Amino acid sequence: GILIADIETQKLTFANPSACSMLKYSVEELIELSVEDIHRPEDLGRVMSTFQAQARGDYRIAPAIPFRTRDGSVIYADVAATIIQLEGRNCAVGFLRDLTEARRAEEALKIAHMKLVNARDEERKYIASELHSKQILRP
Repeated sequence: GILIADIETQKLTFANPSACSMLKYSVEELIELSVEDIHRPEDLGRVMSTFQAQARGDYRIAPAIPFRTRDGSVIYADVAATIIQLEGRNCAVGFLRDLTEARRAEEALKIAHMKLVNARDEERKYIASELHSKQILRP
């Protein structure tokens, strides 16, 4: 997705269809919002300092930025930013790469790994118990 925000006012001035789909807003709704409006209050400190650092050119890519969608859910996106002049204003163009599915897959992989480790431990306990009981029964 692509979002453009005025650096001074932090108002969104452009959103492409992919950004709208990701954030579950229409174009018209998004361009009425600011950068702050599409993030949770608890994330604003990090998000705004990252926005300002990218606006200064301190770094180009901000990893795993949480965004609040229209329905209140949260998605994560890597945000690559570049600064442009648009109608005489300094603007940040943010290119969002949605990480939400990758994060879900990573979490599912962690859960599967934990289940596998637990199953292995249970199997080891079972085998040890069987070996122990067979040794006790032997004369």
